[in-house]
Amino acid sequence: MGDLGNDYRAWREHKKKKRQKNFIKWIDVMDEIGAVELTMGVYRFGSWDLYPYKDMARNYKTGEWSSIKKVVR
Repeated sequence: MGDLGNDYRAWREHKKKKRQKNFIKWIDVMDEIGAVELTMGVYRFGSWDLYPYKDMARNYKTGEWSSIKKVVR
């Protein structure tokens, strides 16, 4: 069981670093397009909620998911 625990901790650290990298990549873009911060880590741009940690966006009116790159274009 110890090996499985070590693998899980390594995976969790990898995902944490990836989320931080995504956030840093998109935070400047959020400021440039004038997105409004709703809560910590969630921004609204038009009818889209942007999640820079996940690199995803969701239209809050229709529930449609997309990447931030497509929405910002």
